Amino acid sequence: MNNILKAWNAGMVKRWHCNPQLCDSNDYDSGHQQRCTILLLLFWPDATREQIIDMLTHDQGEIDAGDMSYVVKRKHPEFSSQLQVIEVESIQNQGLPVFVLDPEDYAKRKWLDMLDSYMWMLRNKPTMRHKKEWEVQNRLLWSNAEKFNVIKIYQDFMTAALEFYAD
Repeated sequence: MNNILKAWNAGMVKRWHCNPQLCDSNDYDSGHQQRCTILLLLFWPDATREQIIDMLTHDQGEIDAGDMSYVVKRKHPEFSSQLQVIEVESIQNQGLPVFVLDPEDYAKRKWLDMLDSYMWMLRNKPTMRHKKEWEVQNRLLWSNAEKFNVIKIYQDFMTAALEFYAD
């Protein structure tokens, strides 16, 4: 497949297929990557070009590796490492750059990725926020917002989101 066609098609990978409660919500990698990039720019307006490109393309490799559930990645870190190799190779084969982020920027990317998934859940099935796994994720999001020194912005965002989406 032509690398430009493959890169374009990579955005069509469907998310949440392993989650029975969200699998019908029609979320695709293209939308997820765009939302994460917007969040990056709003939480860190001085984000570097590399951070922006990384966020915009961070799941492009899932066209070859698939969108593997967080649960599987957490339970099987060796499998997660193998998927990472496949994803990086796929992104490079699409003709896109892959950046090695410093640990703090990588942690921010993971936090925004998690934040987008939490927001997707709130938008589509807000009652799920009371399930243990989502409560754990929520606590982690709050603690990292404090660690990244964006707690005020995060608090305002989450207050508005809960008012808008919560049942």
